[in-house]
Amino acid sequence: MTYQPDVILIGDGPSSIKSVSANGLEWTIDGGADGVDDLAPGKVMFAASEAVGRVVDVEPAGDDVTVTLAPVELTDVVRDGTIHLDQPLDLDSATFQEIPDPVGAVSIPSTSGGAALPAAFVAPPIRLVALTDAPEGLPPPVGGSQLKRSIAGWDVTAYKSSTMLGLKAERGLAKGTGLKATIDMHLTVDDLHVESNTPVEDGTVGLTKFLVHGITGFAIDLAAGVAEGAGDNEKVKIEVPIEIKQPVIVGGFPGMLKETFKFLVETAFSAKNATLQASGAWSLDGPLGFDGAAVSVPSATRQKSLLNSLSGISIGVNGIVAAMEFRFGLEIGLPIAGAGPFAGVVVSTGLTNGSAGGLVRCRGVTLLGSVKGGVSISLSSHVQKALEKLLHVTVPGEKELLKKDIINKSEVIPRVPLCGA
Repeated sequence: MTYQPDVILIGDGPSSIKSVSANGLEWTIDGGADGVDDLAPGKVMFAASEAVGRVVDVEPAGDDVTVTLAPVELTDVVRDGTIHLDQPLDLDSATFQEIPDPVGAVSIPSTSGGAALPAAFVAPPIRLVALTDAPEGLPPPVGGSQLKRSIAGWDVTAYKSSTMLGLKAERGLAKGTGLKATIDMHLTVDDLHVESNTPVEDGTVGLTKFLVHGITGFAIDLAAGVAEGAGDNEKVKIEVPIEIKQPVIVGGFPGMLKETFKFLVETAFSAKNATLQASGAWSLDGPLGFDGAAVSVPSATRQKSLLNSLSGISIGVNGIVAAMEFRFGLEIGLPIAGAGPFAGVVVSTGLTNGSAGGLVRCRGVTLLGSVKGGVSISLSSHVQKALEKLLHVTVPGEKELLKKDIINKSEVIPRVPLCGA
């Protein structure tokens, strides 16, 4: 591995780190560590796999220094080399850890017919890490099979087992009026592991392989209802980075295997005292990811039909859209933004249930499942903008290189012109 000429390697690596701010941007480093005297704005500090970034500021902190870092891309760090890995992801040896002070919470108007509501949030990142001590400044790891947090009126629960990774979002279940909703999506896994090969030559990434093996299926459960009709509708995007973190060393190069989630939901109820619910499940066979310019897509087999299970009560037409992204990556960088090869699966569904008072009651389901991947920084556009505003520097944006559908289906019953069939 050959690093770019402006990369400053900090002697003693992780042991030189005294503390880190809750947002993961400010790192206090032992003032006597090798390389510290060379740190200056514009350089790239490399102290550990999650302490890599472009130096924005360096300030004395007693005998130590506090360094403010901005996210970087893989090629900002690596000039020449090949990162090759075939590594299990062991969920049993991981636990949760929370970073309590995220950067990038924003609000945009809802378009679902209700009042203007906060519509995009960066939730407190929840991480699954190896059973080690957290750096000073971060809460200690939390054991157990799940962790629950309240975010913008939603109770979001991340959960795991040796065979499952999932996220559940609930709203209004303890209230007497308004929107009530439960959306649960999860992956089933068996012998989960990652196969990766990333060549870099003269600061340019070559044809890369990144395959995730052992994802055997996914399932969706949705239930929602409103008391007052259209005024209770809501559109919300919640980024809850739930990271399964596993440190790896590749030929002396320290990296971090991660898995993260994103979640979105929008409701469209048109009448009071309306309900809607459905559930579905699919099995997957084969790895997902990419090998060079080809996208690897597992075959999908339906185990339980969303359409057949779709039900609800209303005198009006009701709908809900929900989506989730499961992303796997081999990264270096900062807790808020790692960089490297990644592959992910995105599952989104839209449900429509017609009025119970019509001559023909139409029910419809749209399901889209796709694989995407590339070599990029993991950083959504609104977090990127928030970081640029905070740090007053240009921050690299996320780019998507490859994408291919696993499933893309729309179904309507009954199959008559009145339902659009």
